Amino acid sequence: MKLYRRILPVLGAVMLSSPVTASISIEFHLGAVNVPPGSLGVIVADTGGDGFESPSFVPGAPLTPGETLGLNDVVVAVFSNVNIPEWAGRRGFASHFAEIDYTAIGVEEGQPWILYVFPERAVDEPIRTGEPHVAFQPSDLSGVSANSSMGFEMPADGGAYLLAMLDPGAGGTADLSTVDVAPADLDEGEGRLRRDLGNTARHTYYFEMTRAGFLSISGTGTAGLRGELYHRDGQLIASSDGALPFWFEEELEAGFHTLVLYRDDAGSGDEPYEIEFESEWVRFVRPDIAIGSNFGNLLTAGQVFAPGAEVPLVSKKARKVSGVATVSNLGGRPEALAVRATRGTRIFRVTYSSALGNITAGLTTGIYRTPVITAASTPVWVKAGFAPSKKRSLASRGKGSKTKRKAFSSLILANSVSDPGLYDGGKWKVRTR
Repeated sequence: MKLYRRILPVLGAVMLSSPVTASISIEFHLGAVNVPPGSLGVIVADTGGDGFESPSFVPGAPLTPGETLGLNDVVVAVFSNVNIPEWAGRRGFASHFAEIDYTAIGVEEGQPWILYVFPERAVDEPIRTGEPHVAFQPSDLSGVSANSSMGFEMPADGGAYLLAMLDPGAGGTADLSTVDVAPADLDEGEGRLRRDLGNTARHTYYFEMTRAGFLSISGTGTAGLRGELYHRDGQLIASSDGALPFWFEEELEAGFHTLVLYRDDAGSGDEPYEIEFESEWVRFVRPDIAIGSNFGNLLTAGQVFAPGAEVPLVSKKARKVSGVATVSNLGGRPEALAVRATRGTRIFRVTYSSALGNITAGLTTGIYRTPVITAASTPVWVKAGFAPSKKRSLASRGKGSKTKRKAFSSLILANSVSDPGLYDGGKWKVRTR
């Protein structure tokens, strides 16, 4: 068996001293991982071949070797990192089990394993409802690391084995960046987190609701940041769609809940993010449209009164005229607003444009969305062009022509996607003469 002292001395590797009479003897070296001191590493075997049941669903089961989690997931080994020194700001797991009796605990050769990490827990303590944890299992169960004499599954009965789950920086091949769990310390439902996130890492935060109630969670960062909120029963209850900032507002039951952050972009390096928890302030979206013939005479800015102002535009001799509008969100909750406007007719051809170019189709079909905006964002501008049909607006009159009196109204509306009852608007009234 390989000595491990020279590879990871800070984890205090243990060499097997003599053969044993139990089924097997296993020495574990799992990491260095980002978990709080005093955390438990728990190896669980799937004895039924039906996948692993989340610990969130099996409250009451003790974290003890030989115990069954759910129907047929058996705890093989439990080890703490309480006495492991920090290594580059992280702790790992290292332990030697001289006796693992296959028959006694009900496991067999070849059954797959999973590693659960439970923050700040002790051996024999029962699993709580919504138990905070992270899970790790490599894609190749039989070839985890060149430093191991076994894979991530029950080895052949009899003998001594070494499982060395090291990240590449320590000479291993396992990506342990996902094993990162920390408390989100809330004070009366309020709190803030600031960290950097790698493009392959997952940061898992757990927090306890001492009583049922409302909680708002907002997240800001760089492109690619995603958030997932899990209920105390382990069910996903909210996830972001890639828009930033993201916003979760939920009524949560008492117990532990989990927030998971990751990136879905292909960038490299760490990127900063910030998460804010609030329990009392419910933020709303407040769409606002200011409208005019040009940016110097916008009306009803800040006055939410749909359909709002009516702006007259006069077309002489059927010449093209234009108007402008700006779309804002005066509320505290970030959102991409839905904007729509009236389509043209046979007499009035209408085009709408923005900083992105021609958006006529999006506005007239109602599928256009602004970027995610807040009260601090620069308003999104829309320019409307109205071109009367000369054929239908001008009548011959001797050697000249006479303009027929025609009229057209174009309504522009912006509404909240999350609450369509919140909206604002304005109207351009075009006349020919």
